[in-house]
Amino acid sequence: MNLSVTTKTTAQTVTTVTAGSSQYSTGNYAKLTTIVKDGNGNPLSGATVALTVKNPRGSVTSVSGTTDANGTYSYSYFIAKNLRGTFNVTATTTLANYNSSSASTTFNVLK
Repeated sequence: MNLSVTTKTTAQTVTTVTAGSSQYSTGNYAKLTTIVKDGNGNPLSGATVALTVKNPRGSVTSVSGTTDANGTYSYSYFIAKNLRGTFNVTATTTLANYNSSSASTTFNVLK
């Protein structure tokens, strides 16, 4: 008796997230850019990006969007007045038939 085995191949995603600067001032916007590529370095359009920003007081802002034809999703995060310290950013991506992946970065607000 022979048994057939079916394997599902799931491709890899590579996620990066960057802040437009390492330092910002309150009252400004931090531009956050997520880029999603496949394991061969090709851009993945249509990937869902879940982006979270945790401010120094522990409050979390969560947004989501979809990557464009270049595999890019950008978000402008407003930095409230009198909020100084390190902000933690995490981006997680998902796309059908691909493994999800995530990346993180930080930026600082000094004044």
